Amino acid sequence: MKCVPNPTETEYVFPWREITRVLFNSDMVARVGELGSSSTRQDRTKLERDNKGAESNVRSRKIDMLHQLYIPTRAALLELVSWEAKSETANSTLLQCQLKKNIRINVSIHKQLQQYLDLEMSTTPVVLDICGPKALAYTVQKVEKDVFGAAAVGETLIELPRFEEDIPEFLDSGSLSALLRIGDRNTLFANLVKIAYKQYAKAEKMNSMLGRPLVRKEPPNCVFTPTKKQKSRPKQSEWAAPI
Repeated sequence: MKCVPNPTETEYVFPWREITRVLFNSDMVARVGELGSSSTRQDRTKLERDNKGAESNVRSRKIDMLHQLYIPTRAALLELVSWEAKSETANSTLLQCQLKKNIRINVSIHKQLQQYLDLEMSTTPVVLDICGPKALAYTVQKVEKDVFGAAAVGETLIELPRFEEDIPEFLDSGSLSALLRIGDRNTLFANLVKIAYKQYAKAEKMNSMLGRPLVRKEPPNCVFTPTKKQKSRPKQSEWAAPI
């Protein structure tokens, strides 16, 4: 970002997206631009329906970088993992809010996958919370029932080189090797999802041909807060508002 005096959040996203294109296999698509997550919309719509809320007002959570999987037999791309980004001027309170938001989004994506795939929370891709040229790498883990947290996958933050003279430090600091490990893990996860989805689609097609009822597992409980409960809470400051 040498030529940009005050890079925006969006401008910081693009270098990270280019890195993912190198790290991940060709069937994984990294999309940027505050895209809405269909998984969060499905989750929250069901939640409002169960709590007799207004389903029509439900919106999907916006994501800075959404990783999706291309499967030829599927009409739409399959959501795999969400990465969030903030500019390096973001304060610690804002970054904590981003972390909580990203955990919930990734839990929602993973739970939607569990409708037709046998995946445990221990089998999750690596998530990045980006702050300028630095990023916290972690996996989302289940702490107890309906409680999830972030488990860091390294002792230090990943940091991209800003200038040419920073490249030797980037190579020696472990950031490059960390990125390569993330690429391996997330590619492995994508391949696992692809194989399992193909098996699911094959079984669904067979059941349809034989006239058997199509059985789809309902996703587990949602991790979002119903609108009614949000309104009934005491007024909170902006940073502490429900995600």
